[in-house]
Amino acid sequence: MSTSFESEPERTELSTQSLPTIPAVEEMKTWDEKKVLQWIQQRDGDLLKGDNLNTFDNASIVGRTFLASSYDFFKKECGLSPGASLGLMDLVDEVKEGMFIP
Repeated sequence: MSTSFESEPERTELSTQSLPTIPAVEEMKTWDEKKVLQWIQQRDGDLLKGDNLNTFDNASIVGRTFLASSYDFFKKECGLSPGASLGLMDLVDEVKEGMFIP
């Protein structure tokens, strides 16, 4: 029993885990909102800042929702800026297409 308790902090500290540059669609569909946000920040630390970061965080967008999103969803429904909305759509497209161009 103490073994599972001792390993729990490693499991819950997402900020220390490195996520794949481009995850498989099926993998991302299982992610919670914290993991999605961590991945976005890992991929582009400048994309969500200030109000956009708070707005995205408050929207509780899980992996399945992120992959089903559109520019209009991010801009109109979530209230993100046009730049953040376009950047997020670019990331959605990269995951769906399974490609990464550095």
